Amino acid sequence: MNYVQALWRGVETDRSEGVPPHESSHPYFGRLVHYERFDGAAHWEATLSHPGTGARFTLVMPGDRDTPIQPFANFHRAHFGHPDAFLRRCADELRSAFERHTGRALTESYRGTFELQILTLPAAADPRGVWSASFYAAVIDAYFEVRFVGDRPQVCRALDVA
Repeated sequence: MNYVQALWRGVETDRSEGVPPHESSHPYFGRLVHYERFDGAAHWEATLSHPGTGARFTLVMPGDRDTPIQPFANFHRAHFGHPDAFLRRCADELRSAFERHTGRALTESYRGTFELQILTLPAAADPRGVWSASFYAAVIDAYFEVRFVGDRPQVCRALDVA
């Protein structure tokens, strides 16, 4: 688990104040774990691998234990069939954020520079909703988050993980 995943999950907080994790499975996602924090925030997580690359990332689906999972599977299938195509959709925002963060142009390939770490789907898998993708850039040891509204990437920013 990397720092951003730990931050999202709240692993650094005392889990005894929240509801114990609940495990389930889904035909599309496989093993699912439901987390509910002491403040009431809840989500499902699945650890997936990119087809063809084997790179693993965490998929986060907001909702309580009764939230239907199939709409999230449909959303994921529609938007993330091929990791390179998704990375190309984020390319302009990632390039701009990289240049703002480092003060230099991105000369490396996107695929070699940015690795998807966390994909947070919109609540209820609403295709018009807000969702995000967090990437790690090992060449500069930095995390970047691309936020989407519907299908359109809107904002990319470097995440402060210090």
